[in-house]
Amino acid sequence: MGKNLLCEECGLEKATDISSEDNRRLCSYCNKREQVARKSFVNMRYHLRLSLVREYPFINHFYIEDDDREKLVIPIRCGDGWYELIKDMCDEIKAYLQDNPEKTEKFKIENISEKYGELRVCFRGVDIETEKEIDKIVLYYDKLSKKICEECGCPGVLREKESGWLKTLCNDCVKKNKFKKYIYIAKE
Repeated sequence: MGKNLLCEECGLEKATDISSEDNRRLCSYCNKREQVARKSFVNMRYHLRLSLVREYPFINHFYIEDDDREKLVIPIRCGDGWYELIKDMCDEIKAYLQDNPEKTEKFKIENISEKYGELRVCFRGVDIETEKEIDKIVLYYDKLSKKICEECGCPGVLREKESGWLKTLCNDCVKKNKFKKYIYIAKE
């Protein structure tokens, strides 16, 4: 590894580790943070969340102090598999906002998450008419998320763990160790 390469996650420190997920160069702090996130399988990888915030500034984000450094917080709590789904949804919202700039200058997506195995999006800063139009877009992608694996983006189905936890997964991801306890449930 070259001696002056910066971490591909934070860009602040010298990269000392290689990500086990996708061979990116990371500092030890970011590598540890990524390993914890992947074990809990609730967070989309940081570089994907960061690309969404850069492309769509209406997605809420803020900075906090963490271990004597500023850390960018992006409230997107779902797996990598929904990245393209979220990107497509934000493209539609962005197009709507560009067509109606006077009504939407304060629009913000507060958070994007998984709940009951489906995509959830909370937003604010629009009038009632605009809220209804954006709700239509969000609801379309919510329904679509029930058919897309949250982990890899392949076609999936809603599944349940014995504990009652729901997740939309494809057959290949269910075969992976951390998802073996999820079973298919028929739901309509």
